[in-house]
Amino acid sequence: SDRYLSLEGYLFPDTYDFYVDADTNYVIRKFLSNFDEKWTDTYQKRADQLGYSMDEIVTIASIIQKEAANSEQMKTISSVIHNRLKDPANYPTLGCDSTAIYISNYVAPVIGEAKSKSYYDKYDTSAVKGLPPGPICNPGIDAIEAALYPADTSYYFFAHDNAGKIYVASTYKEHKNNLVRIIKANNSN
Repeated sequence: SDRYLSLEGYLFPDTYDFYVDADTNYVIRKFLSNFDEKWTDTYQKRADQLGYSMDEIVTIASIIQKEAANSEQMKTISSVIHNRLKDPANYPTLGCDSTAIYISNYVAPVIGEAKSKSYYDKYDTSAVKGLPPGPICNPGIDAIEAALYPADTSYYFFAHDNAGKIYVASTYKEHKNNLVRIIKANNSN
C-alpha cells in the first residue's frame, strides 16, 4: 500500500516487437518475462549474500539508474548507497534527490499534489530512513549489476555538476568542499 506502482522496476527496459493491436496484458507479461530472464540465480544468490531481497536490489538499482550520469558512475553511486545502508546510525537517510523527483515529476502530475503528498512522505530519501517502498523507475542491467556489485569505496556522499561529472566524498566536510567546486564548475561554463 505504500508503493505507488506495483510493477515499477520490473518492466525491463529493452527493445520489443509488438503488433499495433497487441493486448495490454500480453505486453505487460512480455516485459515481466524479460525481467525474469534477466534476474538469474546468480543475481539472487548475490542479493541473498548482501542480505537484500530482489525487490530491495531492484529499488537500489532504480535509484542508481536515475542518479548516475552514465554507466561508468553506477558502481560508485551504488557504493555510496550501500555504505549508507550499512551505517544507519550515522547515515539514516540516503539523501538521493531522484526519489523525491520521482514523486514530484511522475506521480503528482498523474494523481495531483494532494494525493501525491503521502507518497512524497514515503519516497523522499532525504527524510525517510533507508530505502523507499519501491523502485522509482525500471532499471537496466548495468544498474542492477551495480546494485549487486558496488565498488569498494569509503564514500558516503556524491553530487554532480551540470556536465554530469561526479564528485564523491567520505566526509561531510569533503562533500561541502565538493559542492563549492560544483558551483565553480557550473559557473565557468
